[in-house]
Amino acid sequence: MKRLLVIGGGLAGLNAAYEAKRAGAEVRVLELSDRAGGVVHSLRENGFLYEMGPNTLLNRDPALQQLIADLGLREEMVEAAPAARERFIVREGKLVSVPMSAGKFLTTSLLTMAAKLRLLREPWARARVMSESGEESLAAFARRRLGAEVFTYGLEPFVAGIFAGDPEKLSVRHALPRLQAMEEEHGSLAKAAWKALRNRRGNGPPRLISFQDGIGALPQALAAELGETLTLQARLTSLEKDSTGMWEAAWKTPTTEVREKFDAVTLAVPAHALANLPLPAALTTQLAPLAKN
Repeated sequence: MKRLLVIGGGLAGLNAAYEAKRAGAEVRVLELSDRAGGVVHSLRENGFLYEMGPNTLLNRDPALQQLIADLGLREEMVEAAPAARERFIVREGKLVSVPMSAGKFLTTSLLTMAAKLRLLREPWARARVMSESGEESLAAFARRRLGAEVFTYGLEPFVAGIFAGDPEKLSVRHALPRLQAMEEEHGSLAKAAWKALRNRRGNGPPRLISFQDGIGALPQALAAELGETLTLQARLTSLEKDSTGMWEAAWKTPTTEVREKFDAVTLAVPAHALANLPLPAALTTQLAPLAKN
């Protein structure tokens, strides 16, 4: 039986370990903090449900739908209520309704007239200039196509709610690949959106979902499936590859020190955390460009 070490107990690491375990591998997940889930965390307190990170999932990917079913969360799933379509963003200390129609867009105080005119010029926005890495951040993409103000009061709050991430560091190609595809296929987001609206069939767009106990129910269900193979408060102290190709890892918890061997290792930590891991010199060199982000 193959053995897999997953470093990082966020949603990505938990899912990687879960899928490997289902495929017949023996897994071990190391998480530095005292809980699983990373930035995905829901908290009930004083009768309220708080989302400490992302607050919804887009129920579009069949793989996600299958995972929810496999974890027994389908009955716990709740869709966003129609009333939730009305969103509010704080601008200059005041809550302002997000315009969801052409009429409201023209009259909204969320955007200045200059920002509205800039958005109308989106079909003629300049083309992307390729960077050395071949990546463009969500922030750069949004400013280039939609303007700085639409980015600040439109895309940035959306990204915070879905990813709990920094749009300056998130790759548009990986975080929202559909946006880049819309530009590449149609030359304009507006043209692509208009075509999609005309071709829409069935029950309309995918729905935003959560769970009765919040988005945190998803990583908690994965953690429950992994059981004792998930080790919390575990700090990796060394990781080396021996002459046979096996990975030898050592870690500490508040009560133990462990050293084990694995056939493969999956790194599922934020890019900025890579620099703090005791990785082999060759691997550190390969990952250096990521560790700078």
